[in-house]
Amino acid sequence: MFTDKGAYSFNQFGASFFARILFAAVFTLSLQPAVANTGLSENAIVESRILAHYHDWSGTRHKLGGHSHSGVDCSYFIRSLFSAHFNLELPRTASAQQGEGTPVALSELQPGDLLFFRSGPTRHHVGVYLNDQQFVHVSSQLGVTSSNLNDRYWKSRFVTARRVKLKTPEDQAVLDTAPVVQASFSSLE
Repeated sequence: MFTDKGAYSFNQFGASFFARILFAAVFTLSLQPAVANTGLSENAIVESRILAHYHDWSGTRHKLGGHSHSGVDCSYFIRSLFSAHFNLELPRTASAQQGEGTPVALSELQPGDLLFFRSGPTRHHVGVYLNDQQFVHVSSQLGVTSSNLNDRYWKSRFVTARRVKLKTPEDQAVLDTAPVVQASFSSLE
């Protein structure tokens, strides 16, 4: 059974964390296609989107194989985050998600990096790095929550971190309006 020693409940973060969630919710709702003109760093934008997703799913319990607000598992939570906020379709399972992107050292973590853990002999667990050693995931005990990567429980189960190329909706809008060049294999010969 996967236990979650070191996982934090939503209520244990204090006022600063709630302020971040409020900022993320307001910021995400007010995003315009001209994000580049907001003056916010890419990491701040990624962090705000992760917090908005966390806020949206807060209170959702864990359910193995779940994919709705009545119950969700870790890999679907992460998959839905990347699909909704970064236009990136990740595989459905944590073990398949572990093959995405490129490896990242713990000392180089950035908001949006995927974190993988071994939660049993054949069980994999995935979360997404937020900041300051905090990551968001779905705990089997607490549901959607945040935990500290330095906690002994998570440190001992850590496998790897991976960085995937994030695409924001704004990036996609630029791609959608870019001229399309028609080519076929025969025209390249």
